[in-house]
Amino acid sequence: MAGSEMKTHKSAVVITPPEEIWEPIQKIRRLYDRQFHRWMPHITLIYPFRPRSELERAFALRLRRLRYFTHGRDRFTMWLDPGPCESIAAPQAAFQAQVPDCDDVSKFPRGFTPHLSVCQAKGCRERSEPAVFRTNGSPSSSPSRTWPSSTATTTGRSAMNK
Repeated sequence: MAGSEMKTHKSAVVITPPEEIWEPIQKIRRLYDRQFHRWMPHITLIYPFRPRSELERAFALRLRRLRYFTHGRDRFTMWLDPGPCESIAAPQAAFQAQVPDCDDVSKFPRGFTPHLSVCQAKGCRERSEPAVFRTNGSPSSSPSRTWPSSTATTTGRSAMNK
């Protein structure tokens, strides 16, 4: 079977923050992230991926600041910037080298960008950003905690949760 035939959009290699810091992230995601019920808070390393694989690697991460990606006119995704980025990019590149057909997250103009998505929005970023933080504080009060990440793992969703 060719590599691209083995990829599935129902799995990914991700890094997840520890559950004890999920609540401030989930508070935002619950309101604004359409993928809230599909995926836990995570930083995507490889997506799509193949089913039933694991990867373990130890490094410390810190959710540093709020940033955004634009998706054409008036659409964007707000995300928390984990860092240091090198501690995520290096294992992502090494892992991707093992499955070169699973390179979708590296095909963007700036390449792979480690991020933890918290919101998808339509409309002007300047108008939408305050709405995201109306009940959750300002971007400067977004979660900024350091945690040791010892595991990057595959994750997936069931056929019921497309």
